[in-house]
Amino acid sequence: MATLRRQIALDAPVANVWAALRNFADVHRQVAPGFLTDLRMENGDRIVTFFNGLVARERLVTVDDEECRLAYSVVEGQPSHYNAAVQVFPEGDARTRRLDDRSPA
Repeated sequence: MATLRRQIALDAPVANVWAALRNFADVHRQVAPGFLTDLRMENGDRIVTFFNGLVARERLVTVDDEECRLAYSVVEGQPSHYNAAVQVFPEGDARTRRLDDRSPA
């Protein structure tokens, strides 16, 4: 199984980026507007609708505020297996580096 890793530099303080990413129920507005067109919460899971109509149920695995790391997994939807983690690191006072790890099948 492959792991896809991507790093993104952002012109924003790490506290702001982490606040947006850790808000599991508002990712469609704060992180991926347009890419995610709808989100609703159900029994702690988020049901997300992507721009192409794909719907997935995502379950939060862990939130680590000290490490600024969040992990989640798709438990229902098109992929047979998918989990992901996102972590942010400060780069000075006003920049952030975001690391995304994804393991799709």
